[in-house]
Amino acid sequence: MGFGLLFLGVVLLLPTCFGYFYTVPVSAVVLVLALRKLAKVNTPFGYAMWLAILFGAGSVVEVVCRLLHWDVVTSVLDGVLYGCLLVFWVLVFTGLEWVSTETGLSALRTKAYRQKVFCVIYLLPLLPLNFLVGSQLPEAMIRLMSSLSLALMVVGMVVMVLNMTTIYEAYMRICMPEDLEMEEKPSRFAFINKMREARKARDEERAAREIQAYQEAMRRKQQRKKKK
Repeated sequence: MGFGLLFLGVVLLLPTCFGYFYTVPVSAVVLVLALRKLAKVNTPFGYAMWLAILFGAGSVVEVVCRLLHWDVVTSVLDGVLYGCLLVFWVLVFTGLEWVSTETGLSALRTKAYRQKVFCVIYLLPLLPLNFLVGSQLPEAMIRLMSSLSLALMVVGMVVMVLNMTTIYEAYMRICMPEDLEMEEKPSRFAFINKMREARKARDEERAAREIQAYQEAMRRKQQRKKKK
């Protein structure tokens, strides 16, 4: 359930690619609920939860300043919020790296590391851009900043889509402890129930073989000790 809520919260972060933080307060609430569950898994998720609270509170102030047309203050707040977002993504994907390592999902671990790097490459240039808004700059520099901002919007969309697909894969492949304890509800469709029964039988058979192999290995190990 934690990764599912995390995915929903990330979807609500999409407008930040275009410099808008209107949906962030709602996203922050969903992210806090998700990360509160994931904080039980490892520490980076816990730190990310507190940062999501700070990020949500800061976005409320940013939205108010934008509505009041305090452009310079809004630009400075945007830079601060993008900095928070950068640290947030580093923490989230570090947590995902750790849990992927523990569960043996090496491909997902690689994707989590890749997304961490992509987020740094995307968000780091946004910090000086936002702080320079309102400064007395040459016209050529202003045009360059406008072109760079447009390019970063496109890059941001790509990075965010990749973030969502990586988190969705975690949702599909990693079970939280409480999910393992929940009983699977019967489906209304008979063929689905049959497929589940067949899968359960295969899993039980595989588990029995693994237990048998382990017991055989232990028996041989004890025999070797006796011979010595």
